[in-house]
Amino acid sequence: MTTANFGDHNWGMVVDVDKCIGCNA
Repeated sequence: MTTANFGDHNWGMVVDVDKCIGCNA
């Protein structure tokens, strides 16, 4: 998961929206 690099799941919606569609939830 690319969000691991940022440490913020909110970024997951922008970086890997297809892989991390529910990270922000």
